[in-house]
Amino acid sequence: MNILQLVWFIPALPMAGCLLLTLLGHRLSPRHISWIGVGSVAAAAGIAGIVAVEFVRILPQTTFYRSTLWLWIDTAGMTVDQATRFFMDNAYMGETPSRIEAERGTFDPTYLVYSVGKLALLKLREDYKRDRKGEFSLQEFHDRILSNGNAPLWVHRQILLPGGKGKLIE
Repeated sequence: MNILQLVWFIPALPMAGCLLLTLLGHRLSPRHISWIGVGSVAAAAGIAGIVAVEFVRILPQTTFYRSTLWLWIDTAGMTVDQATRFFMDNAYMGETPSRIEAERGTFDPTYLVYSVGKLALLKLREDYKRDRKGEFSLQEFHDRILSNGNAPLWVHRQILLPGGKGKLIE
């Protein structure tokens, strides 16, 4: 069976369970409601697992997937053409998406958010290094940051430097 034939079940089963419970839930016992609610989601999760395993199984052994989330570019004097080439060479993107990304950097104010976040994270790393003195490990710093999940940087700062009153960014 083609895995694409199964994919539609992943959202369809929970939606069908929701629809069934919406229409008939008032007539069903709590036990039946639980079976339908949990069962539809569990079945979708099982199918998602099957699809994932099958997807990995059919991949050729030489296939690599790469996703570049962000490149920090010092743009001092860099032209759009140079930035396009930079993306092509360093993010392994084609010319068209590289050009789009380079042009976006010339007008999109949200690029600033990435820069501020980078500066705050670098400051946190330096403050943490100073706090740990000779016991600092970049691996341990990264592990601690990643183990805290997608928390705001001020939360990471409070966790890594409890009681610290340092600024988030300077």
